[in-house]
Amino acid sequence: MTTWPNKSVSLSAISLVALGIASIASTGCAGKAIETQRPSRVLRATTVQSSEENASASAAPQSIRSRFQLLLDEALYSESPFQRGNQLTIKWQFVTYREGSRALRYVVGFGAGQGKVVVKARFLDERGREVATIQSEGTITMGAFGGSYQTALSKCADAIAKYTKETFYASSR
Repeated sequence: MTTWPNKSVSLSAISLVALGIASIASTGCAGKAIETQRPSRVLRATTVQSSEENASASAAPQSIRSRFQLLLDEALYSESPFQRGNQLTIKWQFVTYREGSRALRYVVGFGAGQGKVVVKARFLDERGREVATIQSEGTITMGAFGGSYQTALSKCADAIAKYTKETFYASSR
């Protein structure tokens, strides 16, 4: 049987390993945008607005939808060069909303209790004509104390904002 010469060294090592695992576990979220309809034509914009489409058919409760709108606005206006306006309109709708089980994510982790959100986003020009459609997905598989669903929503909103910027932003030259 092996004995540890210095218990404080072994406890420090165990603490460092636990801290490393916790930091990895807190990143168990993903967000991605899947283009379902490529832009039908080139559209460049410096202003954008977003709103929920067909709220009565939503898969998510009102509090989650309101939170998502705030996160999307934050991603569009504070983390990108867009201003508020109607050159481009994003109409979004929850397609899938599954909170999963925070307790299972905390106790088991590694996919057990996974939460998932899928949002469809349609992009419309100033005349209301659809120019592109994407689906954005955010998942939560693990995290500190089971992770926060807020992170999945944020990743989903960030993916829509990133797609918007990469596809439609026109620098003002």
